[in-house]
Amino acid sequence: MDNIKHHIFNCYYSSDASFIKNSEEIIQYLNGEDIRNKHTLTSVINGQILSCNQQFIITRSEYGLDGKPTYYIAFKGSDSMQDFRSDLNTFKEITELGTFHKGFYSRAKLFPRKIVTELISGCNLVMTGFSLGGAVSCIVTLKLLLLDNILEGENRVNSIQCITFGQPLIGEKNIVELLSPLGYIERGYFHFIINEHDPIPRFIGIDKKIQQHTDTLMDIVSNVNNPVLSKIKIVGQFVSSGLRYMNVDLSASNLLANLHCFGIFHILQNSEVTKDILTYHSTNQNDMAILLEMLDFKYENLTLEMKKHHLLATYYKNLVLHGCQYPNVIRNCQVSEIEFLTRIDKLIAKIIDPKKSKLEFTIQGSNLGFIQFLKVYGRSIKDLQHHSMDTVSFEISTQTSNPPTIKYQTYFQSQAYVLTNLLPASYINGGEIEFKFTLITEKDYDKEQLEKKLLEMEKKKKPKSTSK
Repeated sequence: MDNIKHHIFNCYYSSDASFIKNSEEIIQYLNGEDIRNKHTLTSVINGQILSCNQQFIITRSEYGLDGKPTYYIAFKGSDSMQDFRSDLNTFKEITELGTFHKGFYSRAKLFPRKIVTELISGCNLVMTGFSLGGAVSCIVTLKLLLLDNILEGENRVNSIQCITFGQPLIGEKNIVELLSPLGYIERGYFHFIINEHDPIPRFIGIDKKIQQHTDTLMDIVSNVNNPVLSKIKIVGQFVSSGLRYMNVDLSASNLLANLHCFGIFHILQNSEVTKDILTYHSTNQNDMAILLEMLDFKYENLTLEMKKHHLLATYYKNLVLHGCQYPNVIRNCQVSEIEFLTRIDKLIAKIIDPKKSKLEFTIQGSNLGFIQFLKVYGRSIKDLQHHSMDTVSFEISTQTSNPPTIKYQTYFQSQAYVLTNLLPASYINGGEIEFKFTLITEKDYDKEQLEKKLLEMEKKKKPKSTSK
């Protein structure tokens, strides 16, 4: 574990901060007097994948991996009903990279990897997270390595690691068979930190284990005193009905039968007597045999083990107990916010099919590749074409001659923005029209529309008759 000890707390605090929704509160937390000298993070920005409510944050340190400038991308773990649906979705997702846990993969595939290829190229990159967040970060790392070839090419990063805490296993053996010939496991790209008695990383034969431990799983979600589950008031009912349904078909071929290990596993022993960290390499047959035996699920009181050992705070305690040192670099500045601003400069429309009233809109500006949803005339645009980070386009058919209202939101903005008051500014050769527009927040736009409606209602009111 020596090669990750020097920046392990950057991973820890990034993972912990990913649970905080507000940027100002994240910065306040990382600048707190009690922790500011326990990490070397200097800047941060938070993001969210709206369709699955997956929060993530990006932090930066000048003294990260290999003591060099490093970006950390941390994904939030489970703390909502939607998160637990993903956790329990143990059906197979068969992909070109192998067979994955469907719930984890469905989140990872929605992460905009262009964030890495466009903004983090030339630096080191560490993917991290706790529990569900660790599973998502691991799959995203695989996609960056195998699909985006992130270590080569024009937009490469200098080096990459995935370091997670209490992460459940993510897929079957065919993933390992794809990775092994490439040497990614031997090079130490994947590190999984596990408390010795944490039950979550220990589900190997997931179908059998859920059948055997339905009662204890129910016990977990019913006891909301566990901080991980404290925000969920009706999760017990959801899991109860879900597992009753799943028990009918748990042995079906579309469920994950055997989750598999790969990478380097660091086991934090639950003892104040020994400070040894047990390290096992999945490429070593002897290590693998010991690891599989150790990870086999054998707990009778799953609720108790979750409360004691599957908490990020417990991981922090054990990291300190096992000699992981705080960085010896003193930061001379406060953590500040990274600015990934999306700016719209031009909006151009062109009629491409007069009979069907079909228009093509082109938007030009900067960082437009971070737009994750866009609505025109109140309709979501599903085929938004990202030609580059500075240009996007879409087609839409309309039966009205009124200029559109365009609403959009990026991965890094907590609120949506609206392009309104569109007016033709100039006509370009080829039948294109460039529009002037006003850009306001969705909140201000809704307020403006409400005021207009109230004004119209006032005008429609008939004056009271004064005749007798």
